[in-house]
Amino acid sequence: MIGKHVSELPTPSFVVRQGIIDNNLRMATDLAKEMKVQMRPHVKTHKVAELGIMQREAAGELFQGIVASTLPEVQMFADHGFTDITYCIPIVPVRYQSVLAIAKKIDKLRLFIDNQVAAESLQAFGKSNDFVFDILMKVDTGYHRAGTPWDSKATVDLAQFINSCSHLSFGGIYSHSGHAYDARGSKKAQEMAVEEGERLSTVARHIQDKGIAVPVLSVGATPTIMCNKQSWSAATEVHPGNYVFFDLQQVSAGACTVDDVRQQRKPNYN
Repeated sequence: MIGKHVSELPTPSFVVRQGIIDNNLRMATDLAKEMKVQMRPHVKTHKVAELGIMQREAAGELFQGIVASTLPEVQMFADHGFTDITYCIPIVPVRYQSVLAIAKKIDKLRLFIDNQVAAESLQAFGKSNDFVFDILMKVDTGYHRAGTPWDSKATVDLAQFINSCSHLSFGGIYSHSGHAYDARGSKKAQEMAVEEGERLSTVARHIQDKGIAVPVLSVGATPTIMCNKQSWSAATEVHPGNYVFFDLQQVSAGACTVDDVRQQRKPNYN
């Protein structure tokens, strides 16, 4: 429906203004360049292949792949040519066969693990299917929704265990500062960002002290990424998602202005 006049659209329709999206993508990319981190954009906000392509093109040489929240999202973006996808829900056995099928078709499907039971289970499945899974260890740096605690020895132990598994490939660590959505203003969002970067970097140092490489340190949420002008410590990449559209919650957190929010719903008058 790109290029159609709004009067030609069926109702109800969700309408976005491409010029505003282009500007939002450019703002996030410029900030990533300024902070010297790469980008692994999240696609859960829109779930649209064309917008994912726009994210990829806007990120340019900073682009490291995408992050998706559901297996249908992973499959759809894989079908549209995305070859490096992170499935950002800690993996469970009921999804093993599905992720195996997708992982065999693309260059890299990264899976989340945040406990040893899950690691042991996936290792056994990988061994029985002669397949090595790429792993990012999910670390809780303050959101408390998922992840192994950043300040626990068990987190380093888990990294060592994953690294020792013949059919798991330890690729790094990942944190999501979702609690930053509760920030009221850019100063607080930046404080959360700096804290997340410092905590994840501390985890990385402890793992590296055990002789294990940590090539990926992935941080962020849209409020922290858009507000942080100070430091990401040793983080290598950010994974914003909502920045494509923004919303009034992002305005409240100081991530954008009302002028950056330009999606709307065309009501159903039929």
